[in-house]
Amino acid sequence: MHEKLLKKYEDKKMNKKILLITLFAIAILLASTQTVSASIKLEGVSSDPAIIAAGDEVDIIVNFRNVDYNTDTANEQETLQVKFFGADLAAQQYITIFDEDGEGRVGHLFVGENWRSIFRMKVHANAPPGTYEFGLDFTKTNEFGELIDGKETKYFSLEIKKEGVNLIISNIQTLPAEVRSGDEYVKIDLYLENVGEKDSKSVGISLLLPEEFKHTYSNANTLRIGRLNAGEQKALSFYIDIVDGVDAKVYDIPIKIKYLDLDNNEYSALKEFKLLIKEKPQIQVINYSGSGLAGKKGILEVSLQNVGSETAEAVDVRLIKQSSQPFAFDVRSAYVGQLEPGETGLAIFNIDISRNAEFKEHDFKLFIRAKGDSDNGNNNIYTYSDRAKFSVDGKAPNYFLYIGLGILGLIILIVLIRIFSR
Repeated sequence: MHEKLLKKYEDKKMNKKILLITLFAIAILLASTQTVSASIKLEGVSSDPAIIAAGDEVDIIVNFRNVDYNTDTANEQETLQVKFFGADLAAQQYITIFDEDGEGRVGHLFVGENWRSIFRMKVHANAPPGTYEFGLDFTKTNEFGELIDGKETKYFSLEIKKEGVNLIISNIQTLPAEVRSGDEYVKIDLYLENVGEKDSKSVGISLLLPEEFKHTYSNANTLRIGRLNAGEQKALSFYIDIVDGVDAKVYDIPIKIKYLDLDNNEYSALKEFKLLIKEKPQIQVINYSGSGLAGKKGILEVSLQNVGSETAEAVDVRLIKQSSQPFAFDVRSAYVGQLEPGETGLAIFNIDISRNAEFKEHDFKLFIRAKGDSDNGNNNIYTYSDRAKFSVDGKAPNYFLYIGLGILGLIILIVLIRIFSR
């Protein structure tokens, strides 16, 4: 029993020694691999100008050193090449690299030797401030142009600290101050301001209207304001019409801005501002009926509905006829009163029909007047035009003629009786 335990202990000790030897061998192998692998060390990265703003053209100065101590790679025919590139989406979108190779090929870089390369790039004027990632690809080739040891990449970051051209919209005002559906010649005043660090030029602005709006004038609200320097603002005015019957809500109105920076790089930006369309009553004729006989009175009934989004006060309907139409009215207007949104009302007109009126449908013009909801601060007067038809279906009997004929016949009869009685 004692011998078995001793043998088990010795086997365990032997296994531990084997594991230690294996680990030591692996460590030596890794160390030797690192020693023979190519290695470039970045000694420092700087920029000119030191503080980078959007819109700047920048020199990137990179210092690096060859720390490859492998004597097998001491061939002076080797050539070291460097490529500069944007390493993240922001750098690729907002940075243009003019010189990705720097100041030519490095050539042979001896072990421990330092090298300085300068790369040139352009930061777009609309680049947002932040940290941008860049990379350097180092490759070695032999005298035959064949790649040695693969590619080695080093990464670094640069900070864009200031905005370049940054155009914003501010101080939006309208005339009238409260805009409602159906309004025409609505004036929109706003300011375009450059809050960036760089000047802009050839600035053009176009108002892009949703389908609920129309351009008042034929220039389609396209303006050119020329130069807009950093810290400067300019006043702009647009004129639009609101389509009648649009929903009362806040609309986003896009503005497209095109401009150049001072290096003639072209940019475009899409901005927007909000426009509130307020509630408004909207009165429509939804039905009408009426008929009569020539020479008598008839009744025209007109049904109205408030299809708007606000209460209509003091709704009044006026019947308009042409001078040639064979009708007369005791009262031309019918007062309906207040109509809530969605509510209907009835206007009734008594019409005197001329005896010579044609037997057909006659067309009347309606003039509707309503006031906005005073409880909602709307004291505007709204007018609407619509139409209604009235039918003359025939001619009324002339009872006076019948009576006259009867009297005349009676007189003739009396005369005849007297003659015969003599």
